[in-house]
Amino acid sequence: MAGSFLDRWGGFVSVAAAVALGFIIASVPTPLYPLYQAEWQLPPSALSYIFTAYMAGLLVAFLCFGSLSDSLGRLLVVLAALAGIAAGLLLSALAAGVVTLVVARACIGLANGALTMAAAMALTEAHPRRDRRMAAVTTSAAITAGFGLGPVVGGGLAQIGLVPLRLPYLVLFGLMMANMVLVLRSRTQLRGPHGARRPLSIRPRMAMPGRAGRPPFFLAALAGFSASAAVCLFASLVPSLLQDSLPWRGPLVIGSAFLLLAGASATTQIALRRTPPFIGLALGMCALLLGLLCLAVGVRGHGLVALAASMLLTGVGQGFGIMDATIIASRSADEANRAANVSTFFFIS
Repeated sequence: MAGSFLDRWGGFVSVAAAVALGFIIASVPTPLYPLYQAEWQLPPSALSYIFTAYMAGLLVAFLCFGSLSDSLGRLLVVLAALAGIAAGLLLSALAAGVVTLVVARACIGLANGALTMAAAMALTEAHPRRDRRMAAVTTSAAITAGFGLGPVVGGGLAQIGLVPLRLPYLVLFGLMMANMVLVLRSRTQLRGPHGARRPLSIRPRMAMPGRAGRPPFFLAALAGFSASAAVCLFASLVPSLLQDSLPWRGPLVIGSAFLLLAGASATTQIALRRTPPFIGLALGMCALLLGLLCLAVGVRGHGLVALAASMLLTGVGQGFGIMDATIIASRSADEANRAANVSTFFFIS
């Protein structure tokens, strides 16, 4: 039975798991930053360099590697990206200073960007019915679930107290190796694209859809940017707010707080996935606005109720925003230029 399921769904499941794992790894250091700061006596500016290194790698990948899987095939790019993330995890585990960690995060960002682009194409092709909507929903769900679970995984493993700045990366390295085995097991489902392949090029390239598809495409990109920006704002503010507002301490406390956001986001995407995309996008943007207003109240008065409400509302906004923006952008993309259009959408978001 398991073999039959993997023969039919293995490629789809393995790629979706890879995206989720990639974004867990992207956000896993969030509860570890206070530990780095104490261990290495870092100023706050050093933490911004670490975060910026990941984002720089991600943006370079979206600019230069958007059509890489059209040239080399989905399987090769997915495997290369997973290997790059694994290398970044080992560097992170071995890091004894900021420079090594910056290089590690840049490597992970670069590989994660390449993985996201190849996966966005591969999920449609690996789906037994080639369901483009399900592929888009799965991509957005994997991204949001990964971002939400990363701090929980990092905080929980660090809370154990056994080499807290190494254990999270080593555990995730093991999971990444297992995921690579699953991808290889399902390699026959990830051979795309079919037909003639594009000439290999990593020249920076952004491409917009044709005139008819541009208004909804820009709307989706702006919504994706808004949802991502709101979550990054929370990631930067919540650790310090919780330390001032709660009697408990430790990385698990910080990581667990993101369960509210991740749970609301995942529940929204699962329960309300059939909401018409433009209606869902409007609801998501309203929820984000209310979430930011609650955050402002929570910051001013250190109120836990306002902070919890802001995380729930932002989770709903992120769930609707990322899911429906991805669907709209995918529908608006030109068939002949899909990879470049989707990479442009992710770059803006």
